[in-house]
Amino acid sequence: KLAFRNIWRNKRRTLITSASVMFAGFLTITMSSIETGMWEKMLQNVIDQTTGQVQIQSKKFFDEPTLDNSFAFSESEFKKVSQIKHVTAVNPRIESFSLASFGEKTKPVYIIGVNPDLEDVMTGLKKRVVKGSYLGTQKGSGILLGVNLAKNLNILLGDSLAFFGQGYRGVFSVGMLPVKGFVKFPLEDMNNQMVYMNQIDAWELFQAPELYTQLMIRTKSNKYTDPVKNEIKENIKNDELKVYGWKELIPELVEAKEMDESTTVITMSILYL
Repeated sequence: KLAFRNIWRNKRRTLITSASVMFAGFLTITMSSIETGMWEKMLQNVIDQTTGQVQIQSKKFFDEPTLDNSFAFSESEFKKVSQIKHVTAVNPRIESFSLASFGEKTKPVYIIGVNPDLEDVMTGLKKRVVKGSYLGTQKGSGILLGVNLAKNLNILLGDSLAFFGQGYRGVFSVGMLPVKGFVKFPLEDMNNQMVYMNQIDAWELFQAPELYTQLMIRTKSNKYTDPVKNEIKENIKNDELKVYGWKELIPELVEAKEMDESTTVITMSILYL
């Protein structure tokens, strides 16, 4: 009773103190909520578009991401991975850099050879087509370009883009494919350099028939990463391959998130004090 009476003994003091505490609480809750939401969205975009929750690679590919460190993956192994509990999608890819040329302009690009149907299930690539049409499954059916890359090359739908680079085992890779559509991603770097083509065209361009650089695996949620990773290790007995969780594949982003969260905790502590 005495404490309650003392609170209202000086109403101005009480209101100022209460307002400052409320402001600090509101500010810290808002700041941490925005930060958490931004990081979760950013990480999920990266996981969905580039890594998957779990990924299978050649043991050497992580340190030397070249086509020479690609691998073959049998249909039976593919089925084993697909049938693992909590796995919702499996997406094989073959990826490499090349030079793309149109007219007098040349740009370095990152080529991703995909199975169009599996890629759409995994990443929703078809929904990101802002102009033109989606990839076909037939040889020479066309490619998709990031919107910024298309703008920089000044290329239109139906134009043909030439590629020059190095393929599997050092062979000279050269090819030309028509532009079928343009895609737009949340990440600007992807819009600046991404080229998608079906696996048949990618295998022919890189002279790497039925080889992959990674097998992306999506789970029901991020919390199933470790259980799925461990089960794949038990089911796939191949000494040439290695299984990674998403945190191992994007350590820079994970470290940046942890550093940002630490800074927020310090700021919140100061505000609360």
